[in-house]
Amino acid sequence: MLYNFPNENFYKSNVNENTAKKSFDFLETIMDKFTHKTWKCDIRTSYSITENILNYPELLSLKMNILGHIDTYMRLRNSFFNGYIDNSWVNVYEKNFYQEPHVHSSPTRKFICGVLYLTENNSPIHIIPHFNHENEFEIVPSFADILLFHDDVPHSVVANKNDGLRVSLAFNFQLCARQLDFVKKHSN
Repeated sequence: MLYNFPNENFYKSNVNENTAKKSFDFLETIMDKFTHKTWKCDIRTSYSITENILNYPELLSLKMNILGHIDTYMRLRNSFFNGYIDNSWVNVYEKNFYQEPHVHSSPTRKFICGVLYLTENNSPIHIIPHFNHENEFEIVPSFADILLFHDDVPHSVVANKNDGLRVSLAFNFQLCARQLDFVKKHSN
């Protein structure tokens, strides 16, 4: 479903729950290799082993499911382009771990960002459309929820207050170089 908030479109749906469960079961077997990563927060990520976790063969079904949702998001917005999942990573939030406000934007790379939730009791994702605090809101995700949004949308993760882990898989879907050149050329 496409949700319209002030100046933003967000897509929220669910991936196949069985696929999400199998993917989480696999990730649990390698999660001890995820190391502490600090931007300005406490978090453990899969960047210590790969920059694109969705390239693991064990996650192919999940990747195909995610690509189907990206296609649906583009159809709902009536905005189509060629691209691919440029990078993807797992975020592990232990108790009191959080993510500071950030964006994924780059003038030459990403276009659609997404996050998939692989645990039940998730702290909210906090959205601050273009750092306009009057329009901020939170989404409390459930297991197998997927969110898609533009790369320049500021967002953060509220501290995990649960004893259990909060695990999500984030990704960036990038425009192909040729498509990006076309967009730049025709945006002036």
